[in-house]
Amino acid sequence: MKAKLLLAWRILVAMGMIAVIFVVVLLTYEYMKDKRIDRVNDYYYIPSSYSDSYQFEWHENKVRLQDIQTGEYLTPPLKNIYDNSRIKDTLTVFFQGDKRGFLDVYTGEIVIPAKYERAWVFSEGFGGVVKDNKLGFINKSGEIVIPCQFRWKTNADFHPDFLFKNGYCAVFDLVGKWGIINTQGDWVIKPQYDNVERTYNGYYLTLNDNKCGLLDSDLQEIFPVGYDWIEPTTEGIIVRSENSQMLYAYDGKTVIQPFVYNDLSDIYYNSGKVNESGEDIYIKSDYMTFTIGDKVGLMNESGKIVVPAIYQDIRAIGNELFSCRVAGYGYSITINCKGEAITQ
Repeated sequence: MKAKLLLAWRILVAMGMIAVIFVVVLLTYEYMKDKRIDRVNDYYYIPSSYSDSYQFEWHENKVRLQDIQTGEYLTPPLKNIYDNSRIKDTLTVFFQGDKRGFLDVYTGEIVIPAKYERAWVFSEGFGGVVKDNKLGFINKSGEIVIPCQFRWKTNADFHPDFLFKNGYCAVFDLVGKWGIINTQGDWVIKPQYDNVERTYNGYYLTLNDNKCGLLDSDLQEIFPVGYDWIEPTTEGIIVRSENSQMLYAYDGKTVIQPFVYNDLSDIYYNSGKVNESGEDIYIKSDYMTFTIGDKVGLMNESGKIVVPAIYQDIRAIGNELFSCRVAGYGYSITINCKGEAITQ
């Protein structure tokens, strides 16, 4: 009798385990089915920077421009649509396969078919395009107005936008040197630079052998190439050369501020004493470090420069004693408050 009861119990346990396994499998199947359906119906919507009436709908790595109110699709499924938030224009670049064209962002109409290897947004009525691996410019009717005769990429880590501003555009020749052309495609600044970059106020930063120069918006030279760094700002033009940095007016001649630093920091030295908690007590030095670019110098509380910005790092050992890491090398030297080396 006991043997029969034990057998019946084992059978019930086995059936219970089978039932549990079945329920788990069924729930797992339903879960995966739901997830699969979610993936198939997974849509992403991104507001358009052009208008509040339209949005970008992403689905299965394809994008369409959609009217928010009517739900109407304004474009066919495309590989990508460039959302031109920086430069407002009725036309933008779309990607279809490995080609690019232009469409109207308000009607969705494809104005210029996808037939170019590369394309950039329009500026001042000109759109940069690449055909047969050469850069040229078209108008909004799709006509080539500046022949495809320029190189469009180099091995350098520069990302040109090929945009016109005040009738000028920076491009490079077939050798890879940068110059500036006008709307007729003629060189107004012949190719001679490693890079040309438009900066604040429409000025052009020029670069050769890691040295900078500056042209104004009329392409007049403000500073010749030869400076470590040049940065036009709202206050003026910051010019860095060796271990000094000055702020010039936009005429490139008037000095607004003869000494400009990027950062100013208090420094502290260990007093050799500890507090009640056993922690080291640090005292603020009478000197401060200042930074120009990636170099550090030392000044006193009156703002007088004790050590020019030539070191990688400066740390206080005492109130008038400092450890300076030599830039580009793995060793440090000790100097006093006059900038004189104590040890080497």
